[in-house]
Amino acid sequence: RRGEHLFSRPLEIYDTLVERYDSSIDWVGFEGKRGPQVVQELEANYFASPSKKNSTDATIPIIRGYNREREADAVARRILAYIESAEEARYRDVCIMLRESETYGDTLEKVFARYGIPHFIDRQRPMKNHPLG
Repeated sequence: RRGEHLFSRPLEIYDTLVERYDSSIDWVGFEGKRGPQVVQELEANYFASPSKKNSTDATIPIIRGYNREREADAVARRILAYIESAEEARYRDVCIMLRESETYGDTLEKVFARYGIPHFIDRQRPMKNHPLG
């Protein structure tokens, strides 16, 4: 199934290097699956048609508010509650999926900064907005 995997090309290169140089890499930490089972299933089936039902007992919260600012505030408070709830909880374990990153991204950045929540928003921006553009 390597050809279907997101990292199939790097895995092919790895296999070639191992074969050519009779060596291997010691993998540390990552074991191929990240996050809770419910997130893995969402990731695997997000674009699947027909969609598959969640086979776990876990749920993924959906937050809706009166406006973007209130939604972002609710998300920030939910993240802080999660981080404080368990010793092993980490910010990097949190994933937020947005309907519109262009409109919600700026609001989330402002609210997360206000709450001191480290974050990264993966979105494409036109080159005309780049300082060197």
